[in-house]
Amino acid sequence: MNLLTREEGEALLNKFLSRALKNPSDIETLMTMAREHPSTIPMKGIIYQYDRMEKKTCYRKRILTISRH
Repeated sequence: MNLLTREEGEALLNKFLSRALKNPSDIETLMTMAREHPSTIPMKGIIYQYDRMEKKTCYRKRILTISRH
């Protein structure tokens, strides 16, 4: 199993957040959390904050479609 480097993880997270979230300030808030944590990317905290943020409409519909199967 290959693990991502921290830089690869941050790039992947940024790509996902850019596609999913509506507000650029929300993306920056979560990316700051990821960059400033001293050891690993704090996914639990990021998911907690992400759930309360406004998503793009087309992404929300896609997730609902996938979750029904």
